[in-house]
Amino acid sequence: MSIKEMSVFIENIEESRSMPSFVVTLLTKINNPKSTVAEIEKLIDSEPALVSYILKISNSLIYSVPEEVHSISRAIELLGMSNLRSMLVSYSVRLLCHAISSAHTQEYLWHHSLSVAVLAKTLAEKIYKVEQPNFYVFGFLHDIGKMILYMYNAQNFEKAMEQGILKGMDFVYTEKQVFGFSHIEAGYLMIEKLGFSKKMKNIILYHHDPQFGPAGDIMHWIVSFANELAHFLEDNKPVDLQRYLVEMNMSEKELQEIISSVQNRIKHYKAFI
Repeated sequence: MSIKEMSVFIENIEESRSMPSFVVTLLTKINNPKSTVAEIEKLIDSEPALVSYILKISNSLIYSVPEEVHSISRAIELLGMSNLRSMLVSYSVRLLCHAISSAHTQEYLWHHSLSVAVLAKTLAEKIYKVEQPNFYVFGFLHDIGKMILYMYNAQNFEKAMEQGILKGMDFVYTEKQVFGFSHIEAGYLMIEKLGFSKKMKNIILYHHDPQFGPAGDIMHWIVSFANELAHFLEDNKPVDLQRYLVEMNMSEKELQEIISSVQNRIKHYKAFI
């Protein structure tokens, strides 16, 4: 299969199989500073399943709001647009994972996406000293290309995963062996179709090779580190800690504190999302 064929496949992919059109519309509205809460609430209210999802998470231990949330407008007021954007992306990724027929692959991709999202957000907040909900989005979408590869050919995707796990080989390499390219290229094409920012495209492109990303920009380093840490926690895969700690000016003690707190947070997220 060629990258051109994958491009055509993604261009023609049904919205219901990737990111639902109403989610794309909502994200566009949220990113528009002229949009009103009433407009956004109206769009969300048209999707009962999404309303239920947002209210459930808003009232969970994830956000610890001071009162029970009963409406979308109150959720937006208490949590803000950035957190709402995070919920929409997690909702979409969850839908994508549910479309995967293999229970093992579905659980693996969902757990890994969630772990990277929580790790990336936690690392970013440690570095920038302020809340960073956008990194939750970056983490959740970093491997969207794997889900696209599965949609295209589930049997070949399972073959690539099996080779990577059994032989201890990098998934990017085994995907290229099977498909002719990897989830990085597939993810980039999908993110481009959905109209995400250049920052998100860079996250996709460089989350395995951050040293090749834009100089002076640490964002892709953070998501790359989150990805490596998630694989370490999930599969005991070795990670070059010093490489990342130096780049992010972080001590091993600080990292251990982050890992300890993140493991509990991931359990909370899995219970509610």
